[in-house]
Amino acid sequence: MAKIDDIKKTLGEGVNIAREGVAYAAERAEDLSLAAALRLRIFGLRRRIERHYAELGAATYYLLQKNADVSADAAVKKHVKNIKALEAEVNKLFAQITDATPKSRTGQKRAAASQKKKAGSARAKRSRKTGR
Repeated sequence: MAKIDDIKKTLGEGVNIAREGVAYAAERAEDLSLAAALRLRIFGLRRRIERHYAELGAATYYLLQKNADVSADAAVKKHVKNIKALEAEVNKLFAQITDATPKSRTGQKRAAASQKKKAGSARAKRSRKTGR
């Protein structure tokens, strides 16, 4: 009977571990979908910034052809203002992405592995010096 209780206990622990894994996967999927949505929004904002740059360049070219003051033109000021506002929004979205996406487990494993490798190479250097 003791073996059956041990099996039940082991299976119960496995179920708990599986639940934790599913919960982590769901949380991670939610974070990644949020990050993907933010990246898509950033892409759209960058396209708008590019359009403003194109219109700004066209307006500047037109004003230079007329020998007019570029910095005093209302259209130029409007495009510069819009570009600055859109770039600020892009920066805010990038900050949200970094907040929404925690470091992955693989990234943590890689960092730990590189630290172990560094520690191992330091031991190897010491052993060469001492002959041990």
